[in-house]
Amino acid sequence: MKVLGLFLIALVVYTQAVEDGELQQKWTEFQAKFGKSYRSPLEARKRFNIFKQNLEEIDVHNANYEKGLSTYKKGINQFADWTNEEFEQYLNQGLKGVPKPIAKPFKSIEGEEIPDSIDWREKGAVNAIRNQQGCGCCWAFSAAAAIESALAISSGKLRSLSVQNLNDCSWSERNSGCQGGWAHFAFEYVKKNGIESEEDYPYFVHDLQCKADSSKVVTKISDYVHIEAGNEEDLKNAIARQPVSVAIVANNNLRAYHSGIFSDPACNNHILNHIVVAIGYGSENGHDYYIVRNSWGEAFGENGYFKLARNQGNMCRVTDVAYYPVI
Repeated sequence: MKVLGLFLIALVVYTQAVEDGELQQKWTEFQAKFGKSYRSPLEARKRFNIFKQNLEEIDVHNANYEKGLSTYKKGINQFADWTNEEFEQYLNQGLKGVPKPIAKPFKSIEGEEIPDSIDWREKGAVNAIRNQQGCGCCWAFSAAAAIESALAISSGKLRSLSVQNLNDCSWSERNSGCQGGWAHFAFEYVKKNGIESEEDYPYFVHDLQCKADSSKVVTKISDYVHIEAGNEEDLKNAIARQPVSVAIVANNNLRAYHSGIFSDPACNNHILNHIVVAIGYGSENGHDYYIVRNSWGEAFGENGYFKLARNQGNMCRVTDVAYYPVI
């Protein structure tokens, strides 16, 4: 019995050592992949402990996914050493209350052919994923991407438009740069002033003084259209025409999203805090979804995109503030 007890103790110690070694390897790989560095050994230890806790939550969730208890998987991304509170602070802090629609309402066209699925990437109307990094201007990335797609559909030419132009210059339309804003306020700015190219007005990850140059404007928009809050059928029909800017609730489950169809009823109970672009929709194994273009870089989710549950009670409030621009 004594020998058996010593063997079991040794087995536990060995197993723990293997697990610790695997954790250290994941931690090292995480830091290298995302260029993480810390101010001091104390800060590094703090971040390691947060990483460990987040990894444990990911493992528990994915075990439930394998049992068929969830429709999406979680994974390690750039947010894996952040606390829930830090992630919430990172999100759009400028979304204070839902603004009333200031655009013409979406109207279905009788006899309009609506496909069962669509992905505007396949039609050459969506640019590569970008990364807003430390600036809370997801609204500007969403607006620029939606205009890029509208321009590509109307002209056949896909251009890269300036997020920084919107970030710096649409304060007059009630946006607040890196502190947050609304995509349709950016549409109003572009309707009046136009938008420049990314090449002429590159992204700097922080607010700058507006240096708009009317001679370098790539395009203006003639109008923008509002989808009725709560109407997922209209949102689908609008996406069939072109990508749509949508505000959502991004919670701490979404921040660890890796793949699959994101569905979390808890996200419906919070304020809107992130703006993205719905660039398609479809169905998979009986589950409807939207294809959503994010602005957190390609390391997030499915190469920068995620699938959001569709026809599940306005998941993450996806229809509450939805607009698209008209060239």
